[in-house]
Amino acid sequence: MEASDAARLKELEKENARLKKLLAERDLEIEVMKEISTKNGERARPPSAGAVRHGEGVSQRRACALLQVARS
Repeated sequence: MEASDAARLKELEKENARLKKLLAERDLEIEVMKEISTKNGERARPPSAGAVRHGEGVSQRRACALLQVARS
């Protein structure tokens, strides 16, 4: 393996790790959205962002974005 191959491999490993992280975040968002929706597709009374953060372990910013509420 040449130096250029090793460098390319390292770049690909970094990209793979980044994509895995994005996929995990998206899957977490899907889980949160499933929990706050009802069977007929309408949302029940949305939980607070704090409840979502505590139950799922997501950041405040992400919880507020999922619930479409202001962070303030």
